[in-house]
Amino acid sequence: MQSLFDGHAGMPPARVSEVDRMTSSDTEAPRGSRKFIWLAAGIIFAIAAYTGGWFYVVGILERNVDQTLQRANDDGGQAVCSNREARGYPFRVGVFCDKVSFTDGEEDILIEGNGFRTAAQIYDPLKIVGELDDLRLRLSDSRGGFGATGQNVRFSASLDDPLPQRASLTLKELSVDSMPLGQGLSTMLRALAGEAHMRQREGNLDLSVRGHSLRLAPPELPGGIDLARVKLDLTVEDGVRLALTPPDSLRGLSFLVRSASVFVSDDAGVTISGPISIGADGLIDARLEVEMDRPAEVAEKLAVALPDQAKEIRSVMGGFAMLGNAASLPLRIEKGRARIAFVQLGRLPPLD
Repeated sequence: MQSLFDGHAGMPPARVSEVDRMTSSDTEAPRGSRKFIWLAAGIIFAIAAYTGGWFYVVGILERNVDQTLQRANDDGGQAVCSNREARGYPFRVGVFCDKVSFTDGEEDILIEGNGFRTAAQIYDPLKIVGELDDLRLRLSDSRGGFGATGQNVRFSASLDDPLPQRASLTLKELSVDSMPLGQGLSTMLRALAGEAHMRQREGNLDLSVRGHSLRLAPPELPGGIDLARVKLDLTVEDGVRLALTPPDSLRGLSFLVRSASVFVSDDAGVTISGPISIGADGLIDARLEVEMDRPAEVAEKLAVALPDQAKEIRSVMGGFAMLGNAASLPLRIEKGRARIAFVQLGRLPPLD
């Protein structure tokens, strides 16, 4: 029996007609259009959601600023952030103010600055950087007061409760002035640049302060003295608690001085390091190392600045000079009694 398909044997395969091709193309085109529309809609939705989130964060930020300003005003002081504006979209968020100021209720503290600008990444709003065009600080009490000014202020902080985990400040053209009661303004310190840093570490506070190209002119130094740089790196034991509840006295405090240095030139200066503690009786105990670079040059600088003590300064520095241009000696203070190596230096009065 002949198969129903035998009659097609040897025939060429059937071709897809032009009509079939057009039908297939017409079917695929709407599918591609729908995918594009859904993709565009998804992008628009994501942008809208992100924008809404940005404005939500800005709302929280502005409420926190309002609450901070209100707390200062409720305590009797005055806090101002003039022409405040939130900026930074799309990737940052920050507060901009033409001028900021704070005065406490007793008007013992005054802080002012121009050109206040802050910024934080939207995904990490607690890590803040900021700047001020200039800064002015004034502290006063019944005995007088002092103030400080600076330019090109830069700051950063990793915020946390109750204290920032880290904070830093740098500035240019630092000037510190004294204003004794009934007397005129007197400049005590000028520095081309300065910086300060703080961080929490296991309940302690690490502090660092640096200054460059300084001019010291306190009342005790009528002629003043020029310094190339100063540096202080120390740890305040239990510093976090002390910062939250400041003590009334220095008694009971302990410090680790990693480095406290004063250089009168690029390579001539004094560096001190070691632990210091203050007993309940106010007497100091310390085990310090004193390093002297080019002691003869240091001696001459100090002798010119302190002419009344020039003889004693040259005598002490002469002992260091005998050890070379890089001398090191131990400084011990036990119950207020100080000695360097085997030389007794006298007794320090108890601290309040």
